[in-house]
Amino acid sequence: MMRNLLTAALVLLSAPVLAQAPGDEDARGQRLAEMRRRAEALVVRRGDGRQVERSANPRLRFGDPTRAFHDGTLWTWSSGGRPVLMVGVERYEDFWSYELISLTPSPLEVQTETGWRWKPQDEPAVERPVPGAPAPAESAVVRGRQMRELARRFTAVEYIGPARERIQLRLQPRPILEYENAAGVLDGTLFVLSNGTNPELLLMLEAAQPTGDAAEWRYGVARISTAELELSLDGAEVWSAPHLATPRTQTSYTYFSTTADRAAQDE
Repeated sequence: MMRNLLTAALVLLSAPVLAQAPGDEDARGQRLAEMRRRAEALVVRRGDGRQVERSANPRLRFGDPTRAFHDGTLWTWSSGGRPVLMVGVERYEDFWSYELISLTPSPLEVQTETGWRWKPQDEPAVERPVPGAPAPAESAVVRGRQMRELARRFTAVEYIGPARERIQLRLQPRPILEYENAAGVLDGTLFVLSNGTNPELLLMLEAAQPTGDAAEWRYGVARISTAELELSLDGAEVWSAPHLATPRTQTSYTYFSTTADRAAQDE
């Protein structure tokens, strides 16, 4: 718990500091309060009906002047100490946008304050062993260092618009979440790769210990963007996702906005 709190504090402190005009800080505080209210209004349940615990504070706060939105936050929900859901809440000029990312193969349901429901039917990206990774260390401190070193082996790009403009994403140096001793996981972290500070791709690294087997480093990846995405490990592509022109409600990633608070049906 203490490590999670320290991680959240470091992420918030690492956000870029910009000169604030009089009144800007008040507006920023009001936007954060509204993003918190919107995150709190989401009801998240497991398949057995139990509600899932939300992070008390956003794991990340970000902006993106190239995408015409003013402010954004990332929130996580965890079950048994392991993250199962991530939600991005973003403030645009005249609407709010939500991105929902399932991180668990177990049944999950999210209901908004308007009654819209999301029950992803597909599984998120399967976790895979990290090739060439050392065995997870016995020390939690050393395992934390190992995870940061492993994360630096991954790179990602996204392609934007009809011309497929190529944008190199940047690995945020600090994980947005750290957890341990959760459902067969010795240690785990969530990293994001971003356009500026705007997170576009999620990288999960875990020291997993399957029953009866030795612990090993595994990774999983999930999109936090509608853009076309590619992830590489040591320079070789290991994962990709196509551009999403319309949301799909039954998949492990979807999105909606307050101007159309009902995602399109699956094609």
